[in-house]
Amino acid sequence: MYVKDNFKTGTPVTCDPRLAAARHFCNEHGEALVTAAALLGGARWESRALGLLEAMSGADRLTRGLERDLVALHGLLALDHVDDLDSVEAARFAEIHPADPRVEDLCRLTDRLGTLLGEIAGPPSPAAAAAA
Repeated sequence: MYVKDNFKTGTPVTCDPRLAAARHFCNEHGEALVTAAALLGGARWESRALGLLEAMSGADRLTRGLERDLVALHGLLALDHVDDLDSVEAARFAEIHPADPRVEDLCRLTDRLGTLLGEIAGPPSPAAAAAA
């Protein structure tokens, strides 16, 4: 797989279109993703989001681990964890008023991350598969 440095950002450029799409999402929405993870999941999820952004910046392909983290963060944003009333996620969600302006931002971010997951779903590109 062809990889070279992007001298403006220091981020490797890749031929893997799935990684390129995920990186673009992280560049555009990374700060919002970390903020949302902290709001809905606390420090553990905030750390996971930060780790994803760091790992994404140095990756040469979209690994299963990176994809798993994106899916997990989408699950957090989509409130998949609030059914367990004893969970941190349920407690943090209960503290957010439905009229809070952040709710609309969270919904848009969830939709955008869902769109990304749809774009990157499926088998990896031939170049990424060859590098695996």
